[in-house]
Amino acid sequence: MKISYQRQMNHNYLIMEPGSTSWNNYEYRMLAANSVRGILHFQVSQIDEEIRFYYEITSKQPLSRLLESKAVRADQIRLLVWGIARVMEKMEQYLLSESRVLLEPDYIYVEPESYGVWLCLVPGLEQNFPEAFGRLLEYLLGKVDHQDKESVVLAYGLYQETQKENYGMQDLLRLLGSERTQKKEKDEIEQKDNWNDQTGITRQEPMERREEKRNFLRCLTDWWHKRKCGYGNPQITQAVWDEMFGDQAEREIQSEDSAPAEHLPHGNDTVLLADFTFDSPVVLRRLCPLDKGAEDIVIAYYPFVIGKQENLVDYVLLHDTVSRLHLRIDRENNRYFLQDLNSTNGTTVGGYLLENNESVELHEGDEVCIAKYRYRFT
Repeated sequence: MKISYQRQMNHNYLIMEPGSTSWNNYEYRMLAANSVRGILHFQVSQIDEEIRFYYEITSKQPLSRLLESKAVRADQIRLLVWGIARVMEKMEQYLLSESRVLLEPDYIYVEPESYGVWLCLVPGLEQNFPEAFGRLLEYLLGKVDHQDKESVVLAYGLYQETQKENYGMQDLLRLLGSERTQKKEKDEIEQKDNWNDQTGITRQEPMERREEKRNFLRCLTDWWHKRKCGYGNPQITQAVWDEMFGDQAEREIQSEDSAPAEHLPHGNDTVLLADFTFDSPVVLRRLCPLDKGAEDIVIAYYPFVIGKQENLVDYVLLHDTVSRLHLRIDRENNRYFLQDLNSTNGTTVGGYLLENNESVELHEGDEVCIAKYRYRFT
């Protein structure tokens, strides 16, 4: 399957060429006649034997981009799973097969503010949905902040459920429902604990519950060591353990996981992480406005994202015509690159209008137009 992107006027499209798939099938006819919330609207183009599906993705962002430099939180994981489940429920009403849906993070489109989910359904596609969903949850598990106990436990619990034979979406939703109930109970317990602290009355957690939590954490930390950290790196385990049980918890991770003594620094010497001697001066880049009333955009680090969504970008350009995530600037070996991030009104560099997701090299003095706002790269 070939995948590309294209901008046409103020619309952005994800283009898929499925090869031998016939467009004149049930899925296409059903989606052409009905608008299914959560399924990307698409059109079909056929030239001779070549078929292309054009998916409307204007102003939407792929999940992989939203999580590129930010950790996913527990509430966002819940919204994603519930959102996908709702789309699957609507698909059943139209007799659409779940095996037609792409679950790779690059093709799951998310509304940055609400985390509303839009899926890409490819007529004629055949894939194992349960396996694909398991890979998605494994991806999310690798994107959580492992100092955030709630996110780690939720992501791992969902991933573990997908490893069971013949699991279904209802199993994940039951787990989310149970997790939500447990969270409510936890909040009530914390309120009681606050009252206990004020009255001097203490409570002891049942031994069975403490042992259950220990067993769960052993499984989680063992998985994390093997899949992400490798062996002999106890820092993540210790941090998660401390978050879960506190200083009074019994330590289950023994000292054999520690790094060999000969690899540890001796004395009070500071170990250098990098050589900070400079062969050339550090150059601070910026976008200088060519229109009156605007301010310089100082590019202090890379990647650097510009848009109007405050919690997702590095510089907020608060104009109606600017997209929530409009463009991104990267540096590679002292070369600079600008990528349009599926913006609605486009980005031009030196008069050239970028396709959505297209990247071009930036040079000193290039004029960059963000929607209709002009800057000089210096």
